[in-house]
Amino acid sequence: MGITHIEKTLEGHTGEKANTRFLVDSGATYSSLPKIVELA
Repeated sequence: MGITHIEKTLEGHTGEKANTRFLVDSGATYSSLPKIVELA
């Protein structure tokens, strides 16, 4: 278990997409994204 980065494409309900890089805990079961970061 440790900390790693992943690259992911997020897509909002309007179809707008954004490529992002996340810092994640490899031992975590769930991930969350703060609402302020969500796409419109």
